Amino acid sequence: MYIGAIYAEQEKFNEAAEHFTKLTKSQKGKEKEFLYYYYIGRVRVEQGEEFYPQAELAFSKSIVLKPKFESTTIALSKLYLIQKKDKKAIQLLQSYQERFVPKRNIASMLADLHIENDNFKLAYEQLEILDGFDSQNMNLKLRMALILIKLKKNAEAIDQLKNILRIQPDSDKVRFYLGSVYE
Repeated sequence: MYIGAIYAEQEKFNEAAEHFTKLTKSQKGKEKEFLYYYYIGRVRVEQGEEFYPQAELAFSKSIVLKPKFESTTIALSKLYLIQKKDKKAIQLLQSYQERFVPKRNIASMLADLHIENDNFKLAYEQLEILDGFDSQNMNLKLRMALILIKLKKNAEAIDQLKNILRIQPDSDKVRFYLGSVYE
């Protein structure tokens, strides 16, 4: 695997992809075959737009071989985003969250994508997952409060903002938002 990584580091992308492809056919490497396809995909993405179909194919094979491998799901969704296929990226990430234990990186990507698409209810659901990972993150709590404001859930937003103020009583920004909700 390191040889392929060295080729990629030296920008010898075809050699790297060929090396990883050989590894996928090796009997010794069957338990890591998903990883070799993942690296083939990453190398092809680095090569540029004309290699995106090959990258997508490699990432898809990796996902079939080991669906729980989060890195491939993230890499393929980023490839979709580069190609302006936001819906496919969202579907892929949501499918992962539904089938497996929610992951922080995937929840973060989904929250951002849902916010960009003005789907605040789904964004809030992902922010709640993130809150489960880091319940002390005040920036996250503020984001959640702002989403609640967008959803016109003012009472919940007020509670959230007051909770933040208990921990950060000098926050002018939080006081501003709280005043806006009251108004």
